[in-house]
Amino acid sequence: MFDSLLILVTATFLLAGFVKGALGLGLPTVSMGLLAVSMPPAQAIAIVIVPAIVTNIWQTFGGPYLRDIFRRRKSAHRNSLNGVVSLAKPPARRSSPARLRNGSSLRAATDFGISLNCRRTPLASYG
Repeated sequence: MFDSLLILVTATFLLAGFVKGALGLGLPTVSMGLLAVSMPPAQAIAIVIVPAIVTNIWQTFGGPYLRDIFRRRKSAHRNSLNGVVSLAKPPARRSSPARLRNGSSLRAATDFGISLNCRRTPLASYG
């Protein structure tokens, strides 16, 4: 039993790793689908969670675009932090200005995100 399970898990992660390397996504999807056929989903997710996190971190820090991502997402991160900080108090202790700041920062982040999506990227920049 143990040997067949080990072979199944190894084959599953080899296939899922190939899909992840070729497409940049799919390790949890492929591995969960294949492992859930032979074991309960809770056991399958326990096997999948660590490799999925490791490959995502590796892909994030291995690429050359991390600084660009942080620069583009800076306002969204700042607005998320403002929202978390202003909502950290219990509801009875939240002041009206805190709710106003939270709503304003979320609205600004939404407007900024929508304005970015409306811009067209020249076809030549896709390389």
